[in-house]
Amino acid sequence: MKNKSWLLPIILVLIYGCAQIVSPPKNNPPEARFSINPKIGTTETEFILDASFSSDDKDSVQNLNYFWEYYSRYGRKIDTAFGIIDTAIFPDTGLHIIDLTVYDSDSLFGSTSDTIQVHEYKIGELVIPDSCLNFGPVEVGFTVSENLALKNIGNDTLQISAVYFTGRDKAAFTSNYEPGLKILPDSTKNIIVDFAPQDTGTYEARININSNSNQEETKRSLALSGHAFSDLYDIEIVNVEDDSIGFGQVEANTDSTFTINLKNKGAEPREIMAAYIVGKDKDAFKCDFSSEFIIPAGSTKGLDVSFAPEDTMQYIATLVIKSDDQFSKKKEIALQGKGYKNVPIVKIDDGVNNNLDFGKVEVGLELTKSVEIFNQGATELNITAVYVTGGGSRCFSTGFDSEFSIQPEQSQMVDITFQPDSDLVFNSKLVILSNGISSSKREISLTGQGVKNKLEIFDPADKELAFGEVEVGRDSTKFVEIKNIGAQTKEVIAAYITGEYKNNFSCDFASEIVIEPDNKQRIFVSYSPLDTLDHNANLVVKTNESVDNKKIIALTGRGYENTPEISIDNLENNSLNFGYVLIDSDSTKNVKVHNRGELALDIFTVYFTGPDKALFRSNSENEFSIPPGQSNNINVTYSPVSNEQLEATYLNIVSSDPDSAIRKIRLSGQGTYPAEVDCQDTLAFGAIKLTENKQKNLRIKNMGQGPLLNLQVIIISQDFDAQYSQKIDLAPGVATNIPIIFNPVSAGEKVATLVLSSDNHGDFKVVVLTGTANTN
Repeated sequence: MKNKSWLLPIILVLIYGCAQIVSPPKNNPPEARFSINPKIGTTETEFILDASFSSDDKDSVQNLNYFWEYYSRYGRKIDTAFGIIDTAIFPDTGLHIIDLTVYDSDSLFGSTSDTIQVHEYKIGELVIPDSCLNFGPVEVGFTVSENLALKNIGNDTLQISAVYFTGRDKAAFTSNYEPGLKILPDSTKNIIVDFAPQDTGTYEARININSNSNQEETKRSLALSGHAFSDLYDIEIVNVEDDSIGFGQVEANTDSTFTINLKNKGAEPREIMAAYIVGKDKDAFKCDFSSEFIIPAGSTKGLDVSFAPEDTMQYIATLVIKSDDQFSKKKEIALQGKGYKNVPIVKIDDGVNNNLDFGKVEVGLELTKSVEIFNQGATELNITAVYVTGGGSRCFSTGFDSEFSIQPEQSQMVDITFQPDSDLVFNSKLVILSNGISSSKREISLTGQGVKNKLEIFDPADKELAFGEVEVGRDSTKFVEIKNIGAQTKEVIAAYITGEYKNNFSCDFASEIVIEPDNKQRIFVSYSPLDTLDHNANLVVKTNESVDNKKIIALTGRGYENTPEISIDNLENNSLNFGYVLIDSDSTKNVKVHNRGELALDIFTVYFTGPDKALFRSNSENEFSIPPGQSNNINVTYSPVSNEQLEATYLNIVSSDPDSAIRKIRLSGQGTYPAEVDCQDTLAFGAIKLTENKQKNLRIKNMGQGPLLNLQVIIISQDFDAQYSQKIDLAPGVATNIPIIFNPVSAGEKVATLVLSSDNHGDFKVVVLTGTANTN
């Protein structure tokens, strides 16, 4: 509808009686619109560009002026043209941009753009697999299907005129081919080939495919093979699951027997030629096989296997059964069982490795620990005595008063107390007497140490304070922690440094330090190296203890001067990962080398090592220098020639850093074949109301040999939108759906272009989007 706002001034003039002439509004610019037929073609396709969809408020479509401009996807102008309809042929492949500008008689203009995709011209050409289609072994009466891919690598539609079989066994093979099968350019169709043998034996035939490949009636042929059997396995073990027989627990010197049922499922008699037992515990098992025997077709025979343990342990072996079954001549069955004796057995649950350690206990105090006695046997366990023996037995005691009994699978706790009478190490034995057949006398070592009331160096535990490397002129401070492990107050009366390099160390001791029982105090020690040497000294701590009143802590450190220092800033786990790179192409990454020292850093050379070093090159193989605090990039270029992953290949940087003369950086990456995007060429939404929207899925599949990485969707239109919010990667042969929304902003027919691109797909993929928005 035309703009009627110019009527308002006239109405106002009439109301106020003022005769005034009002000019009508100016004409609106024309709306430029055009269609392209076809949207995708070849270097020999005539593309018809029709601008008759344009419109203007004043001039008719025929009276408008039309100016066309054609550009490559890189912005290079290719050609220009005039007129409402133009035809164009593009000799270069790839994406092309069409600009249309429409002028009216008032020199007002409107413009719009669209794209087309041009491929190299190739006639229709059929490609099928080179190798034989082998169906493998198939049971008679069953059918196995395989997909046969027919691919058109040309630019013309391929017509499949016939699919038929030849050869000796052609009757065993069929397909789902239907006459009139067409394959669009750069597309693949699958037909299903079925193999249904009716008798045993080897089958051979050929499948023949007639088409107009290369614009002539041609034939492609592929060999077919398969093998048919009446039954893959004749001998079946009916009553054994997972090829394993478990006898469970069997009392020693008794036996348990299991009968294996062997069934002949075949149509012919089968012979069991041998049955024997192998493995480290084979003597604990026995098979009753004495000589070969026949199992008639459809019949079942039993084979007995016995387990007779001699001791209380776990037994493992393997039963081997040999037959004349042509596909399973040898069957193996795992055998396992555990022997036990019906007698009480003593198990000591506390005391690691039969040793009960009480650690350090202050003289005059006591510490109690417990030993759990567990009856693992099947009858009652009688504990007749529990006592301590040995040189230190005077300091250990037990809570044992009289005999007691423990029922099967039950336990009883026995308390042991350690009370040292001097500051010595005590060793004794705890003896437990019972009616346990296999362990009537059990002995457990008892250890403990008595300590007197004293001070102890708690940290560092190894009595050495190591400062490591410290720059000359600077200092580093650490502490010695002293703990009172006794029950009375103690004092540190002096702390000082001795030794050849004592001038490099100092301590903060000023006066006596009082330490309450079970408390700690710290003495701080500083290291200030005077030169670039290894320094060592001793911190001497004197206390008011009557015994061991002088404690010595070793002090060590090394001075150093500032030097150049190499650091690599932009690596993860000291590795440079190139990810996937197209074969026979280049990928370049930077290694940022930073000088964190205070002298100039010289990079003498950069070189590569490892089995794949020939795949790399660098722009920094000559010597260069990096000032203090600055950095420089080393470019590394990776050029894969196959799809193999890199193995143990390194970038080596040789520098003047005294602590890191050679830095090795692991190089990782993998060559990949190009991905190939396959999807429909057009997506039609039909007609909807202007106030509504409609969604359809665009199915995208990777038909290439390599992964499709970082797939992106670009729509040149405000009426259509792609709904996806994450990075899309597709492995070869994998497909995904992307929702496309048609949400028109104005009424009329809508045509848009959807462009698919990725990091490793050679060309853009273009999809035409169409739809109509109605006001009703």
